[in-house]
Amino acid sequence: MSNKYDINKPTEAVEKKEAVKTQAEPIENKEFCVKRGIVDSVSIYEVSESELSILENGSPNSIYLNFFLFLLATFLSFLTTLLTVNFNEKILLQNIFIFIAVVSGFLFIMAFILWFRGKNQLSEVIKKIKSRIK
Repeated sequence: MSNKYDINKPTEAVEKKEAVKTQAEPIENKEFCVKRGIVDSVSIYEVSESELSILENGSPNSIYLNFFLFLLATFLSFLTTLLTVNFNEKILLQNIFIFIAVVSGFLFIMAFILWFRGKNQLSEVIKKIKSRIK
């Protein structure tokens, strides 16, 4: 299904040299010229609603990666503090630091797993769409 275009033939808008008017901003007494480059072929891909949603919103992996990095920094900071500071008679403060280190360590591992599992989701959707035309 190949259409041949006459490159030398002007488009209808150029032939008539009509002024184009819009409701927002009227153009009066101006010529409108359409320039068009010829394309050999056009591929049209059908996309499902869920695929369109993923392409539109992007992958949630950037959020997981941000949480992963934040929680990693938090875990390392509190772990370093626990290993270097002497909490002589401040047991409550030491317990708070241990709690924050453990929770941030657990959440950091969870965020890493979520990020790692879905890091190729967007590229897989694009490959799936492109594979429909061979």
